[in-house]
Amino acid sequence: MAVVPDKRTQPYHPVTHECIHCSNLVLDIVSERHTGTAQAETRFEFPGNCSDASKAADQGCLFFQYLFSYKWTDSPLVRLQLILVATGWSTVELVGEEHAIPTNSIWDAATGRGILWDVGFKQDSIRVPDWFKEDLPLLMHNASFPPTFDAYTWRGDPAEAYCTKFPSNLDVGSRHASEWMKAHLSECLEKHPKCQKEDDPARPAFLLDLSKVDELKSVQLVSTAQIQGDFSYAALSYCWGTNPKTLTTRATLDSMQEGVDIQELSRTIQDAIHVTHNLKIPYLWVDALCIVQDDDRQKLIEINRMGAIYGSALVTIVVASAKTSDDGFLGIRNVAMTFATHVRCRDGTVGELLLEQYNQPLNDPINLRAWTLQEALLSHRILYFSSEQIVWSCATDTLADGGSVPETAASVLVASRQQLTGSHGLPPLVHLTDANTLLQHNVFPETSGFQNRTTGENSSSTQLLSNRVEQWWSIVNDYSHREMSVSTDKLVAISGVAQKLGGEDKLWPDQRLGRYLAGHWEMTLVVDLLWTVIRHQPRPTVYRASSWSWASVNGRILRRQSPSKEVKSFQVLSTTVKLSSDLAPFSGVTYGGITGVGRIKRVTYEKKSKITILQKDETHGFHSIEYLDTDEGGDDGSQFGPYLWLLEIVRPPETFSRSGNRPVGLILAKDEDGDSFRRVGAYDFAHIESGKKNYKAWLDSFETRTVELI
Repeated sequence: MAVVPDKRTQPYHPVTHECIHCSNLVLDIVSERHTGTAQAETRFEFPGNCSDASKAADQGCLFFQYLFSYKWTDSPLVRLQLILVATGWSTVELVGEEHAIPTNSIWDAATGRGILWDVGFKQDSIRVPDWFKEDLPLLMHNASFPPTFDAYTWRGDPAEAYCTKFPSNLDVGSRHASEWMKAHLSECLEKHPKCQKEDDPARPAFLLDLSKVDELKSVQLVSTAQIQGDFSYAALSYCWGTNPKTLTTRATLDSMQEGVDIQELSRTIQDAIHVTHNLKIPYLWVDALCIVQDDDRQKLIEINRMGAIYGSALVTIVVASAKTSDDGFLGIRNVAMTFATHVRCRDGTVGELLLEQYNQPLNDPINLRAWTLQEALLSHRILYFSSEQIVWSCATDTLADGGSVPETAASVLVASRQQLTGSHGLPPLVHLTDANTLLQHNVFPETSGFQNRTTGENSSSTQLLSNRVEQWWSIVNDYSHREMSVSTDKLVAISGVAQKLGGEDKLWPDQRLGRYLAGHWEMTLVVDLLWTVIRHQPRPTVYRASSWSWASVNGRILRRQSPSKEVKSFQVLSTTVKLSSDLAPFSGVTYGGITGVGRIKRVTYEKKSKITILQKDETHGFHSIEYLDTDEGGDDGSQFGPYLWLLEIVRPPETFSRSGNRPVGLILAKDEDGDSFRRVGAYDFAHIESGKKNYKAWLDSFETRTVELI
């Protein structure tokens, strides 16, 4: 007999299809492996055979139609088995005939040929028969992969013995969701010592007072200078969209302070007010309303304090699912095709499994926006409203309301944020490659340039500095490809992270990275000039930073990893950076210059096929692969002028190296004034066709001189 838990106390996660063919199925256990562990795997067998399943599909059962969309056989000699991993991953495979297709395979239903992957090994360990090499194009064209599901069971259900994953709550605006959020906020405040805020939290200029929401259905903008006692607030992180409904300006400031009807605000802000009020937090900070948008001075001051504002919030509400502020975020989430089936447990009881058709998760809109990255990174606690469900994240826990943390890139970012933020901001031992990949904690490549200045040896302190720079460039990698409405905000929208990492924090009093120079750090400036951009784009039409700064271009930025034995060829003599405002030392700039001594050479520009070649003349058979920053050179490079210059930045200890340790530098063009240079790309000597002699002679022809980069 099936044991049915009370689903009224469970998350809202409906079954989208039930019929007599699939909802009455009871699967029996065939085998179990690794019982009692997260890797526990149970194999259940469907009643009947493939012929029966094929008939059910023909009679309209969506579950079996989905299975047979994978071109399966309808042979009565073949049976179906469900492989269930305790953490919720499951798949269905065929058994019973010699030609039955196992799960770990690619096969061609048209020819009946397939190939088995060696489970647990890399792809280059595939056992490849001779015919596979010949038929690979056809095989991949007709390839069929086994159907995969996310499997869930209800809390208290007998199937919990085999599946530890529970349904996600798709009704994020429900009472269940509200109670879940309150419980985790309360637990964090009372029981998480790592998550406690600083004693002197920041006071934003204005907050929305929610105390009259119940009686007047309105909110009031109040100056924090007038608040006596507790001014705990939630902060909102969201996508504005193109035309925000309500903004605070000089003209509307008085009316906002008198009070505004909630219905006049955008849906996202209305929903944020609802969440904040239910959490019994008295105030809410929303940038569009709590910053006077046409007061340039106040706006600059508040933007410069953005890290402190989000860091001091009791919790940050991250609206990941909405593209604009008019969309709102408390609606019921879309559910993938979900089927209910039953399994017979070892003790004879029958439990229920929900099998949700696996779809590749989509990235949430908020992960495409530049401003929102630092808002999440600098927050102590996050309530993250994804396209799938709610996720709670703090320095102690990251967990979802039912189910597990969604597999979207956004959720990976939230999961990583618990390592990125601690009780006093960003710790030094965290590394992200981008929003889509969370690497193992405290795993970093070696970085040159961090030897102790006194002893010349590496130390734990200098390694922390190295890790912090790695952390910065990992964030830049994610940030640089994101979108922003105002191009000149490129450095502004990441200034809070720069300020936190820049040593203006009591956490790292003796671990300074040096001056912040338009997105770069003084201590590693030379090697970090060698950034490259993926899929270059047109150069911005407005000035954002000097050409040597990654902030001057569009596109995802990669930092070059420097071999430990590399020698710096370029020596910085002086740097000059002019800030847009002295009130914001980590924000925008109006000028940046670097003067140094280095090895430079004039070269011609030639483009062959898809590789741009920089070479002295046709008698030399070596060339370099270049990475242009933008497409401004034109198809033939003529827009650069007749010549370009190579500025060597680093080189190996030996002139010639077959290990890939080669001279690397910048590609420069003469500025219009004729005395300074601007960066247009980077180069790497990747092909050496004529041996050491010509190669060494050509390198020796570089001239050592003083160079100014702007």
